[in-house]
Formats: sequence, structure tokens, C-alpha cells
Amino acid sequence: MMPTTTTNNPDPLDGLSLDATDVLALFGLLAATLVVNNILQKQGVPIPEAISTIAIGVVAGAVASLFPSVNRNTFQKLEDTTARQFMLIFVAPIIFAEGYGMKSHRFFENISRILTHAFLGTFISTLVVGMAVFYLVPAFDPGLTPALSLAECLSFGAMISSTDPVTTLAIFKEMHMVENGLSHLYYSVLGESILNDAVAITLFSSFSSVVTNNGRISADTSLEILGSFCENFLSSLVIGVLGGGLASLVLKFGRLGRGGSSEENFYFNVPELGVAIATAYLPFLAAEAVG
Repeated sequence: MMPTTTTNNPDPLDGLSLDATDVLALFGLLAATLVVNNILQKQGVPIPEAISTIAIGVVAGAVASLFPSVNRNTFQKLEDTTARQFMLIFVAPIIFAEGYGMKSHRFFENISRILTHAFLGTFISTLVVGMAVFYLVPAFDPGLTPALSLAECLSFGAMISSTDPVTTLAIFKEMHMVENGLSHLYYSVLGESILNDAVAITLFSSFSSVVTNNGRISADTSLEILGSFCENFLSSLVIGVLGGGLASLVLKFGRLGRGGSSEENFYFNVPELGVAIATAYLPFLAAEAVG
């Protein structure tokens, strides 16, 4: 009889309870944030949603730090594991919702302002922040090790240049700026915020590729960054346009859910809802897949 050999293959479900705890904490914080912001809004409390959300996160972190099992490594692990989940799960519907809620004719009426702020403004912000971090941080802390490279500083500048003017737009709505004849200001800020995310993500990808390859910013790498930016942005734009056009044709000519009873459709059109959800994810995932 041949002796049996056992292989210590790792259990694919090992650590599932810890992952479930992390997901529970994230969704619990999300639910608490939505409830608190809704209550503050209904009560008329003059606190912006961004401030209350940050306050909830600070309180949650302070409470979590009271437990002996929670340390810096716990937060680092949670940050590392949720970064990929956030990119794949939340970014796509956020971008889709912003674009879906935009009135196209208002967008194209202010296209010059939007493109100027989205492209030129984001690029200037990236340079200013990156140069400030590269030159000012060592000046205030000469013993900083390891020193950040210029590519790393520019990557950081591109990352934080992606602004989300939720509070500003909420104030504009409360002031009824569209009804008062200032629609160009409202839709300029809204349109810029939509394109700003795409520009900042593309810039970050271009600069981070230099960091990954241990390269330095020079004339040659600048041309490579410019080429990479144009390639990523234009390819993503083409994928987005094709995805949106295909979804429009499917929804227009597919006549999804027609002919079924209200009980089958749960009083709303389930197939159209499914296509809308898929439309939010497919172009984004396709752009990420092609690199």
C-alpha cells in the first residue's frame, strides 16, 4: 500500500470572520452616516454633510481604538483591503450617478468653462501641491527619511486634486441659483466635478507608473506621461461613449419588461433596472481591464 501524503493547502475561507467583521464595520458606518445626515437635514441643523461624515469617522476611530485587539496594523489592513473594493464597487456608480443626473444641454452650454477648470485647473493643482510637498516638506523636516521623489509628490498632488464639491452644490441648491439666473455657475461647478475625477485619476495613473518603474521626472518621462495620459483618457472616453450608446439602444429598442404583469416586475421594471446597473459597471470595468 502506498503511503498517503497530505498537503497543507491553505483554507480559502480562512479569515472569513475577520473579513466579515471589516465589511460589517464599513456598512455599519455607512448606514450610520446616512441616518445621521438625514436627521440633521430634516431638523435643519446647519452642518454640512461632509463635516458630519468626518465627525462620524473620527468618533468611530476613537471608539475602535479603545479595544485592545485594535491597533495601527488593524487600520492599515482595513485600508489596504478596502481600497480595491472601493475602486471596484463604489467608484463606478458614483461617476454614473453624477453623469446621469447632469442635464446635457446645460453641460454643453458651459463646456468651455468646464474643460478649462477640469483640465487646466486640475493640472495646475497637481503641480502646485506636488511641488509644495517636494520642496516645503524637507525644508520643515530636514531629517525626513526616506525623501519623497518628485514623481511620488506629483502622484500625491494628482490624488488630492480630485475634489467633490458636494457641500458647495448643496449651498447652491439652497440659494436657488439655477432659478435666480445663475445656472451657468452651478452647472460649471457640477460639470467640472464630473470631469475632474477622470482627469485626476488619469494623472495619478500616469505619475504612479513612473514611481512603480523607479523612474525620475525628466524630459523623456514627461513625454511618456503626456502620452500615457492621452492614451488612458481617450481610450476611457471611447469605452464610455460606446457603453453609453449601447445601453441607450438596448433601453430604447429592447423594450425590456414590456408585456409582463405588475407582479412579475415588482411594480417597477426590473430588466431596465438591471441594464442601468450594468451600464454603471461595464464601461468602468472594461477601462480598468484594458489598463
